[in-house]
Amino acid sequence: MPATVTAVHDTTVEGPDERALKSRRWVFLRSGWFATIFFLAATAAFTWPLVTHMASTLPDALDSTDTARQLGEIAHNLLTNPLHIYDSPGLYPLNNDLALNELLIAQGIYTAPIIWVTGNVLLAWNLVTFSSFFLSGVGVWLLVRRATGSSLAGMAAGITYAFSPWHYGEYGHLGIVAIQWMVFALYFLALFMEHTASTTRLLDRRGLLYIGLFGFFSALQALSAGYYGYYEAILFGVYLLYYGLRNAGIAGWLRGKLRRTGVGAVNWLRLLAQIVMLAAMGVVVLAVMYPFLLPYTQAKNAFGFNRSLSEVEYWSAGPKSLLRTTVTSWLYAPVQQGIFGLETSAEREMYPGVVAVSLALVGLFAGRGTRKGKLGPGLFGIIIIVGLILSFGPTLHLDSYGLDSTGISLPYRWLYEHVPGFDALRVPHRFDLFVMLGLGACAGFGIVRLMQWSRSRHFLTPALIGGISLT
Repeated sequence: MPATVTAVHDTTVEGPDERALKSRRWVFLRSGWFATIFFLAATAAFTWPLVTHMASTLPDALDSTDTARQLGEIAHNLLTNPLHIYDSPGLYPLNNDLALNELLIAQGIYTAPIIWVTGNVLLAWNLVTFSSFFLSGVGVWLLVRRATGSSLAGMAAGITYAFSPWHYGEYGHLGIVAIQWMVFALYFLALFMEHTASTTRLLDRRGLLYIGLFGFFSALQALSAGYYGYYEAILFGVYLLYYGLRNAGIAGWLRGKLRRTGVGAVNWLRLLAQIVMLAAMGVVVLAVMYPFLLPYTQAKNAFGFNRSLSEVEYWSAGPKSLLRTTVTSWLYAPVQQGIFGLETSAEREMYPGVVAVSLALVGLFAGRGTRKGKLGPGLFGIIIIVGLILSFGPTLHLDSYGLDSTGISLPYRWLYEHVPGFDALRVPHRFDLFVMLGLGACAGFGIVRLMQWSRSRHFLTPALIGGISLT
């Protein structure tokens, strides 16, 4: 009798819908663990031999040495003088040396316990660098898995983004190499917009969780590198414009108005409420960041930190940059001198990979029916275009180093002249991270489409992932 009662009880509580939900959760957890192990192994391989000497070596005696010193200073100040976290005698007689350097507050805070326990700043520096590559892959895996419904497509996209020649080229720059948090922020921004658009209650616990995590990762990214505060604002703006036009129906509403058909409806009140909530979160994020940013603003005003247009143009990319690879990665050793013999140097490598570009083209032009959810290939195609244009800097040059100018002004010039603080950014080429993010996502859509076309998908997909890594 007890067994019979138990059986009836189980059947009543766990119906088909509940079992399907548990099955989906199990599949997600299983693929999540696999992706985590995959990107840990991939990071160890692509950054080899980093894992063999994390506690004893830095990649150079310049930027990496200075940023390691900053981590040590921040850890020391958090223990002894937390209200003056930027204090440092590095540029005597100034007492706030750290406010004149890279913004590494986020890295300084989460590496402080490592430094306190081990006393090893080199270990902390290398762990942060390793985690930046690893988390960049995992973040894009999450985003593209959401967009395509395919874990394998997400892994291929993560490889493209995390281990691109551009990202390798930033290896010694502790702040600039941290490109992962904006991807997590974009992921939770998309979840928030999609969730609040489909629920009867405007903001429930899940919606609060999504918008809270969006704000958290946005702040973390800006406090990891001041550069990226501007970058993520542009990235989120592109997404919100896409969401409004396509997902909220504004594009259809405009077409209906122009054609006078009356077709297309927009829930303006709901859209306005979503924007108001995001604006409120933006105020909260700025309030959290303000104490950390104020010393930088004061230092900029006191010492006139800004970059001349000629310097910015020197560090801008050009179309030929797309054929340059990195000298720091063993992976690209066969093409270290660049494709077609082009010179390779730091801050100028944008080689995207032949396989990644081919898959991205398939994803853009043949993958429109593959997406699940609201993140389509069109969004990522726009991100590629925005990143490519901004990477070219204030004026279009056919080559980097400011060579072969066409005299054509680009949107970067407007940002430089009108957005406060934008003139302090030095290297437009770093907008290539947008190109690689969009390229990886579109390649993921391409893989899904090819998997649908191929009867032997289990053979095809690993081969494509390997091809993205090696070509």
